Amino acid sequence: MPPMPPRRRKYNIDVCEEEKSNSKRIKTSIMSSD
Repeated sequence: MPPMPPRRRKYNIDVCEEEKSNSKRIKTSIMSSD
């Protein structure tokens, strides 16, 4: 399997970070509405 190109890897990291912050925001809104 060839190594992943850096740009693709950077994109994957960005998506992961975005998903983390999205789930954090959802958790926060659930807590504040509770």
